[in-house]
Amino acid sequence: MGKVKSISPTKTARIVSLFNDSKMPKKEIARLLEVSPSTVRYTIKKYEDSQGSSASFRDAPRTGRLSKLTDQSVRRLVRLVEEDRRKPARILRDELSVDGGPRVHVSTIKRALKNAGLHGRVAVKKPFVSKVNVARLKLARPSSPWCISERSRRASTVLVFLNCVSDRTRRNF
Repeated sequence: MGKVKSISPTKTARIVSLFNDSKMPKKEIARLLEVSPSTVRYTIKKYEDSQGSSASFRDAPRTGRLSKLTDQSVRRLVRLVEEDRRKPARILRDELSVDGGPRVHVSTIKRALKNAGLHGRVAVKKPFVSKVNVARLKLARPSSPWCISERSRRASTVLVFLNCVSDRTRRNF
């Protein structure tokens, strides 16, 4: 079952007050506040079961294990990744725990980075282009015989050749 979005305490109080004070039907309350009728029924039942306590307007604390990584440690982790995006998760884990941060598993680091919007991808190594090579490229481009018309002519020649080759292979079968 998926996560259910809870309604705010003020909307809960409004549902209860409309039901108790105005004696408005549950379907009309649902239409007025733009919630489902089952939400109105559940909210009123929860209020009546708590014997009118205002604590019924707030949700109960959720269960589940607390995260070892605090918001501060996740921000630090993101900064570490932005400094060098090629660092493996195990090295990031070691750097995070050096300054008194929590010692966590590599998968926890990966999950925290994924939740922060940094997905693990292999970084492509880009070739180093020196100033000399940049100058050579600038000279080579204008004098290249591969202008647009030449490219299209050569491409059509290649396609004709490929069609001839494919015709020959069909005859052999």
